[in-house]
Amino acid sequence: MEERSTPNDPAVTVLMAVRNGERHLRAAIESVLEQTFLDFEFLIVDDASADATGVVISSYDDPRIRLVENSEHRGLTASLNRGVGLARGRYLARMDADDLSDPERLERQVEFLEAHPECALVATYARKIDSNGSEVGVARTPVSAEETRQLLRRGNCITHGTVMIRSDALRRVGAYDPAMERSQDYDLWLRLSEQSDLGTLPEFLYSWREHDASISGRHLAQQDRFAELARHRALLRRVGALLVPSGSEDDSADARALRVLDLIREEQALRAPPAQGGWLVRWWRRAGPASRRRRLREREQWSAVHELVSELDSGRADTDAASAAIVGWIEAAAP
Repeated sequence: MEERSTPNDPAVTVLMAVRNGERHLRAAIESVLEQTFLDFEFLIVDDASADATGVVISSYDDPRIRLVENSEHRGLTASLNRGVGLARGRYLARMDADDLSDPERLERQVEFLEAHPECALVATYARKIDSNGSEVGVARTPVSAEETRQLLRRGNCITHGTVMIRSDALRRVGAYDPAMERSQDYDLWLRLSEQSDLGTLPEFLYSWREHDASISGRHLAQQDRFAELARHRALLRRVGALLVPSGSEDDSADARALRVLDLIREEQALRAPPAQGGWLVRWWRRAGPASRRRRLREREQWSAVHELVSELDSGRADTDAASAAIVGWIEAAAP
């Protein structure tokens, strides 16, 4: 059962899901307990750990810690959703069991969300550290909400553990999708970005540990497959929204077909390899037979899209089938 906020509930729920994370867990917990912002609960979901994870968590006598234990291994997505359902804070801050939050992290993120009601979440820059805590790199999230939205169409540009999300926005989009065993964060960012801006604090307030035992290190191939699925589903939603009349002044079949055609061109440009060479090479590629073939291809796309829109308007096709057809064209043409 989902818990609702009351006047006595904390402003922030820090949510951690952990399985067999004893090695770095104590440092992660203490980095949260040492926050300068004090109005928070620390909700930890232990996903049926077989090591000393439960012992480490239980060693803390701090009323802000709420330990929830899965009776059997349920996976990261299900454990996070269990935590989302139990969270009492109006903001939810993610925290991974092998990472570190800087002392001012929660304070700075609460200030940002209070000042930017248009943002569903705020991420931060992150340091990349190794198993010993030594810095090995950095991860920067785009500061502009529009740049973030555009980069998300290519791939995940937000470090999961850095985010603080409005709990109502998170629940409104259905939290983490249970079907996404990996890249569940990327799928969530895409869905949130369709409804709200995603903000970034350009400050290093989080340390993200990269090592062989981390989820990202052990399941890279699976993450890539699920990330592609998240992109595919997001594209289906965008195409579907363009195909259906929106009630605007220019909702004719021609106008909708043109908007879809623009989206196809944008997606093909995003998927194309970077252009090589100077102005002469670029001019040569635009000239002659290649240019004529491109114009013919665009006319064929226009005819096909316009026919699909006409079939939708006449009831001979449904939105899901039409969207799938268009996304199929885009993905088939990818290099």
